[in-house]
Amino acid sequence: MLTDGQPLPIGIDFIATKVTYERPFSMMRTATLCLPYELPIQGFKGYTISGGEGNNAYFEEVTGMLEAYHPYYFMADGEPQLGGKNLQVKAYNEAHLKTTTQKGYNLTGTMNDVDNATAAAANAYILQDDGIFHKVTTEYPSAVIPIYRAYITCPKAAGAKELNIVLNGEATGINGVADNAANMKNGPVYDLHGRCMADHLDATTRQQLPAGIYIVGGRKLIIK
Repeated sequence: MLTDGQPLPIGIDFIATKVTYERPFSMMRTATLCLPYELPIQGFKGYTISGGEGNNAYFEEVTGMLEAYHPYYFMADGEPQLGGKNLQVKAYNEAHLKTTTQKGYNLTGTMNDVDNATAAAANAYILQDDGIFHKVTTEYPSAVIPIYRAYITCPKAAGAKELNIVLNGEATGINGVADNAANMKNGPVYDLHGRCMADHLDATTRQQLPAGIYIVGGRKLIIK
């Protein structure tokens, strides 16, 4: 069993007959992930960093399997399965923790907590509960980036307080609020407590849902 927040040093490769790992997710249904075992993609979409420019960080979708010790950004599109049976566990490999790009926008996984001072000095951005990558500052010296997560670093010249996430060439829209679902991807509809309110979004669903703010495909949707 992998326990969130607790390091698990691994020195050899082996097949685990059963792996369990649970952690809370924000209402935005997004997270970063770096695990010591290979994980089939089930109930979420996984992305690896591919570049960046200004305050935009570019990600490309991966399919099939998340590799051990590689950092990822993911968005839930169902019930994320972070464990399983007969999974390949790998010996610790620090070389895989950092995915680099030519323009200096990198994604780094954590196998130990990263303290605030180290993260701020690296010009790091961390994913917070609002679904946005915020720049780490020295205002909160006791804060840490927890284990089994990942953070973005980019050239200091970028200087933005927040980074926009662009997936497969398309902005996620998490930084904004949409009141028109016509341009939103279809998918499960969640309320701000993370409860699935409908398995897809269509005209009938819009009429049946109470007025409020919902999350569809990682985007905010206002129903009036």
